[in-house]
Amino acid sequence: MKNILSLILTVPVFFLTMAQSKFTIDGESKIYNNKIIKFSPILINNDDMLSCKIKLKENKVRIKNNLFSLKGNISDYPQPLEIEYFEEDKNTTYYTLVFIDNRQINYKLTIPDLSKNKHLKIDVANSQSQKEYNLILKQLENEKIDLMPFEKDNFNKKNIFLQKYIKKNPDSFVALWMTLSDYRYIGYDKTFQTNLDLFGKKVKKSDVYKAFILSIKEDLKISEGNIFPRMTFENRSLDSAFGEKYTLVDFWFSSCIPCLEQIPSYKLTYEKYKNKGFEFIGVSTDRTQNVYNWKEVIKKNNLTWTNFLDENGVQSKIFNIERFPTNYLLDSEGKIINYNISPEELGKFLEQNLH
Repeated sequence: MKNILSLILTVPVFFLTMAQSKFTIDGESKIYNNKIIKFSPILINNDDMLSCKIKLKENKVRIKNNLFSLKGNISDYPQPLEIEYFEEDKNTTYYTLVFIDNRQINYKLTIPDLSKNKHLKIDVANSQSQKEYNLILKQLENEKIDLMPFEKDNFNKKNIFLQKYIKKNPDSFVALWMTLSDYRYIGYDKTFQTNLDLFGKKVKKSDVYKAFILSIKEDLKISEGNIFPRMTFENRSLDSAFGEKYTLVDFWFSSCIPCLEQIPSYKLTYEKYKNKGFEFIGVSTDRTQNVYNWKEVIKKNNLTWTNFLDENGVQSKIFNIERFPTNYLLDSEGKIINYNISPEELGKFLEQNLH
């Protein structure tokens, strides 16, 4: 199965065959002086590098004397770059997006403290796409809608907002990338297809739109009503740890903040129902260099349920599982009965079905 969507944004320098426009980003940042900042295009369809429209000469820069410079090429349509900073002391990575137009130009930006503002608006001189993105962020802030899609009520409000925006702006690549960004975080949801249907011909002809559609089709192969696929880790099959009545298979990694925030609630639920036919299985996709940290998180939090290591997410990627946390609630036969159920919803479900 093709890996349609890559969440892990480790981006080498790519060779692109299409006509490209050169661009330069001249930036500054006092807060990250002498720090390394990573710039990563969002990849769609790893097997077809033409879907990535930005080619960077380098994707990591060290800020010196508060300044840095980044050069690259872009073609076809606007695309965001994800700015990433890893704070070693807190073992936390901070992200934000900046948009680059598909034209030859020089951009200027200042990187602020990435940890401070949920609706972080960065001015990128000469980028019309970034101006549009900032206006959208301002509207979301005014309507008290969080940018992150993890809370269900907030996710629904944001989707209604985006649907209205797309109807008025059907050729907006910014809106397309925002929809894609939510999809990368939470995985498949039927509302994404609703959003995609609203775009105009210009967007629908793009490689990124076509790859998005293909990725959704792949997700439907491991959706509610289907038997969960067979996975084996260190000669032990995943289904060998299934519960008698219900099993939650949770995909995570040790530095994923939303994943870690769910642990206390999951522990309470597991202790309450583990002797009533419920089992919890954790599948970590930690990279090789983070395996020690994975073991420490398990030890520190006293995670007594079964924990498998899918090192570097090799098997998870085969099944397009690349947004975290992602979970599947299974019945006694291994059939998927719920996808990405929240800890609160899980507790209510088990209370109603396990006595």
